[in-house]
Amino acid sequence: FCSFFFLTLLSFPPRPPSPQLKQLKRQVKREKKGAARELRKDADFLAQERWLEKTEKDATRKRRLRENAAWLEEQSAAFNLQVKLGGGLLKGGGSGAKRLKR
Repeated sequence: FCSFFFLTLLSFPPRPPSPQLKQLKRQVKREKKGAARELRKDADFLAQERWLEKTEKDATRKRRLRENAAWLEEQSAAFNLQVKLGGGLLKGGGSGAKRLKR
């Protein structure tokens, strides 16, 4: 039975695809390309948003770092001034007035 069924299938020529089937295949292909295009656009948009967020965070971090460095420099300058003026508890190096008197 199997060989008879197989032989009868081979004896018939294949049918040419119908115009409707070709149109549907073309439509599926077009939809697939459109979906891929939309996914690329979405990925580009998300990458741009991530980049903007990262640059904002970096700018905030740099601003804070500059503020902290300025504060630290100001504190160091005040401390050095106290040492230079010869405060009672503050002793250290530097070109203070006491050293110049020696």
